[in-house]
Amino acid sequence: MTDCGKKILKIRQYLKFCKKKTFLIVLVLALYAGAIVFACQPAMVGYIAGSLSYGRTTATTAITANQVKIYAGRGADYQVIATLPKGTVVELREALEADSGWANIRTTDGLSGWCSRKDLDFSGINLASSPLAQFPAPAELVSSVPVSSSASSQPAGSSQKVVPSQVTMEKASLPLAVSVSIADQRVTVLDAKQRVVKQFVCSTGAKESETPTGTFTVKDRGKSFFSQSVNEGGYYWTQFDGDYLFHSVPFDKDRHMEPEEAAKLGTPASHGCVRLAIENAKWIYDNIPRGTVVKVK
Repeated sequence: MTDCGKKILKIRQYLKFCKKKTFLIVLVLALYAGAIVFACQPAMVGYIAGSLSYGRTTATTAITANQVKIYAGRGADYQVIATLPKGTVVELREALEADSGWANIRTTDGLSGWCSRKDLDFSGINLASSPLAQFPAPAELVSSVPVSSSASSQPAGSSQKVVPSQVTMEKASLPLAVSVSIADQRVTVLDAKQRVVKQFVCSTGAKESETPTGTFTVKDRGKSFFSQSVNEGGYYWTQFDGDYLFHSVPFDKDRHMEPEEAAKLGTPASHGCVRLAIENAKWIYDNIPRGTVVKVK
């Protein structure tokens, strides 16, 4: 073989070696890249999910900015199933598209439907004017709520006596009605035959913060609230007129019941709401449905 032929053979062998080496390098890089993708998969999924949610509201709750009609479906052509008053806290049931004119909502007492997005305020609940901001809900059982013994039961004394029940809840004739007597500081639940189902000692509004009188209906409800304007909250609230509620004796910013306020049951002491012992507030919350007539006199 000539010298030229030998050089050509060496070049071919070299190229063949380089080809194998290149293949191995590419294979190693591919395996390495695959390992990186596998390790970063959760982060990539999170990034993709975040990208998909871009342009949607991140709010999970809102407050009605006006009196709001709730429809059975997405649009005003559907049946109106309820009307919520201004200041009602609602929960978004699904992500809200940035260009959507409708919101799928649910109230704290389980009413679900659709309403116009323009009637909802997503900027946050104005605690200075509304007590309906939600604190973490207490446990279902009243006994597990942090409450002193004086706050959890009605104070003793002849002035705290109540009219005994004339009929049980199970045998009561529907619909029920609720009567609030400011003079007597009593809440009385009556059945359709005007028989007493329950009567509770209460505290209505103090001087210059009087509870409004008139005929109202039960609307929204919730497990708890806190008002920064008065630095107090309460458990088991049931709304009967705007910001006016039935609720427990108040708790402080640490969610501890206030014994000195509980001791005022039977006298006007609230900021306008109707205060009750916590077990009685829960009874109203559990048993008095939306639409029940409430008369305050």
